[in-house]
Amino acid sequence: MSIGPVYIHDYEGVELPNDGAARGRAMQDIMAICRAGVVRRQNPAMCAVVVANKEGELFRVPFVEAPGVVPGT
Repeated sequence: MSIGPVYIHDYEGVELPNDGAARGRAMQDIMAICRAGVVRRQNPAMCAVVVANKEGELFRVPFVEAPGVVPGT
């Protein structure tokens, strides 16, 4: 996960069957993080969940794409 210029690594991770499942899990994680107020002082446009495998980054899911992260969505 990137919060602005800072990366938070999940070294255990979770194995998911495909990109759609990984994107769905990222959305769930983003909404949980926002509900918990973990990134309250950060601009959500600067935060993302980075989906990766052993070879490296596959794609990013920006916080602003998750429902309810930006007021009115």
